[in-house]
Amino acid sequence: MLLYADKSFKLLSLLLGLCLSLSLSAQHAPVNAQYLSNALPMNPAFSGSREALSIALTYRNQWSAIDGAPVTQTLAIHSPTKNEKLAFGLLVYRDAIGVSKKNAFMANMAYRVKLGAGKLAFGLSGGMVMQSNEWSKVHTTGLELDEVFTGGDDRFNLPDFGAGVYYSTQQWFVSLSAPSLMQHKYAGGQSYDAQFDMASTSVFGAIGARLKLNRNLKLQPSVLLRSLAGQPQQFDFNLIANYNEILEIGVSYRTSNAFLSLMRYHLNGQFALAYSNEIEIGTYNSYFRMSHEITLTYDLIFKTNSTSPKFF
Repeated sequence: MLLYADKSFKLLSLLLGLCLSLSLSAQHAPVNAQYLSNALPMNPAFSGSREALSIALTYRNQWSAIDGAPVTQTLAIHSPTKNEKLAFGLLVYRDAIGVSKKNAFMANMAYRVKLGAGKLAFGLSGGMVMQSNEWSKVHTTGLELDEVFTGGDDRFNLPDFGAGVYYSTQQWFVSLSAPSLMQHKYAGGQSYDAQFDMASTSVFGAIGARLKLNRNLKLQPSVLLRSLAGQPQQFDFNLIANYNEILEIGVSYRTSNAFLSLMRYHLNGQFALAYSNEIEIGTYNSYFRMSHEITLTYDLIFKTNSTSPKFF
């Protein structure tokens, strides 16, 4: 069984590497720092992987000292079903930056099969994105008003879809996904279109492990890659120390020159509260930006075959 699991790990790692190498030309999209605590926004195949009805609430205030900077609120709910091969989820999020606001509702489904020592899941998501641009609130500095800001506010509802694959055991995981396959593009006037454009689609890849040092201490190293067309790839290198399944303390480095610290406390076997602080430093210290993120998770566990709490 161990030999089979090793072969599965090598195969999936190879597939992940190939897929990521094909997406060298991808464009970046926002990613929550606490994707290990709330992974459903990144990959619909994560649905049901905690083997319990799981609820996660995330609040992210990016670049908190800047007026109109991005603020994201996320609600993720997912659960396995009596049919062990199927799991379902719901993702609701609100993203605001300046005068632009986006609300989205995404339904998720995962088909899961046993493979080696773990489970391989294929996930799909579909839903609606509601966007508004309140141009009337923009005050320009020039004497003449820009036509963009005098044409009225924009509001539109457009569909979106996502897909992903996720494999996990008690010791390691690998994830590959494209959570938003539709590109919402300006079509002239006050109209927008939803187009499928793989060349402009964000692609996410992640891999991580859980290493037991002794009875009470475990280390959880992981790497996240995100890729978007026309932009350099971006990596997050993460290391989390888990003490007695109660307290987690971690640090991360993002190749956009950002440094992150994280603390997560498990209140009991079901509730967990996480806080992360992110500092981004510009080239030659030209700017200094700080972000804050809080995630509350709840796992309604009645009965589970898991030998230890899920870490992703």
